[in-house]
Amino acid sequence: PISDSKVRANAVAVHPTKGEAVVADNSGSAHLIDLDTGKVTKTVAAGKRGCVCVSYSPDGELVAVGSDNNDKKGVKILSSTDLSTKASTSVHLSNKAKFLDWSADSQVLRITHNWDCIYVGRDGAKLETPRLAGIGMATESSPCGFQVQGILDRTAAHPDQVKCVAAHAAQGLVAYGRKFHELRLAAYPCLGSLRETATGKMESLPEYDEYKHLHSEFVTGVAFTDQGDRLLSTGGADNTIIVWDVADKL
Repeated sequence: PISDSKVRANAVAVHPTKGEAVVADNSGSAHLIDLDTGKVTKTVAAGKRGCVCVSYSPDGELVAVGSDNNDKKGVKILSSTDLSTKASTSVHLSNKAKFLDWSADSQVLRITHNWDCIYVGRDGAKLETPRLAGIGMATESSPCGFQVQGILDRTAAHPDQVKCVAAHAAQGLVAYGRKFHELRLAAYPCLGSLRETATGKMESLPEYDEYKHLHSEFVTGVAFTDQGDRLLSTGGADNTIIVWDVADKL
């Protein structure tokens, strides 16, 4: 575990190519962490209250951080190099952001708030939805995402019970955190409890180990490393980031 007794870690994102991660906490700060040493290398103020979600762009150049600042809810887009706020872009929202997902070309950020979505460019400017037809999302952090919506069918859960989602297409895995301290792994894509085989038969999707009581409260953040061999999770008042080896679960 990577721990810091001073703050509660709410969300985590891993750089797509570098061995580093950004952790957002309930004080409104974002921390850049070296995954090899577990040390925090830089901390910046990303919000005046709690940061609730975080996501790297697929090209690794930007990191988006969603915060809940009372009447100033929004998302801040930072440079991933040093989490610089000098050239940051802010997107103001009426409700706090719950999930952040980037398009495959890193040009569009989808912000899910109150189960509605808005789309913004790298500069934070809002985009018209009809002009986004055909744009594929590189990440799936919402349980309502097309490639992971089977999570809800599998657990008979209301979307609000699934606090975070992370998928790794190359490894064929999706991880999701729920209320009641649970972190689960399932096959990706996860479109339902059954899938069709190459011969046309239906088979149950494989289940993987179910980790329970990981954190003291809800599991609020999950993220795979770039190779998909490790998984980071955050949650609860234990102020701990746990790094899991998932290689033996494949």
